[in-house]
Amino acid sequence: MSLTGLTKKPAANNVLAKLTPACIALLLLLCPKPLTISSAVRSVSRGLPCARSTAWSAAARLKSLGLIQECANTPVGLTEAGESVLESIQPTRPAQPRLPL
Repeated sequence: MSLTGLTKKPAANNVLAKLTPACIALLLLLCPKPLTISSAVRSVSRGLPCARSTAWSAAARLKSLGLIQECANTPVGLTEAGESVLESIQPTRPAQPRLPL
């Protein structure tokens, strides 16, 4: 599956082409709630499944691309660039009304 056709922004296409499935999983995991990088890597390595070293490499790639910001012993945050890439990855769905239980 090619990720380059997901958005019309050329800069975002260049970044999307460099993302591995582990990178995408990390971005999606960090979006709803901030986690420490160790917790995020552990969750991704269990969820894909992939080696923990693969998930660490994905985290390093996201950091080198400027998509996440990491400080020691604090939750990892998405940068503005990370949020815009995440928006281009996630499909936009209209809000659906919730049915009463």
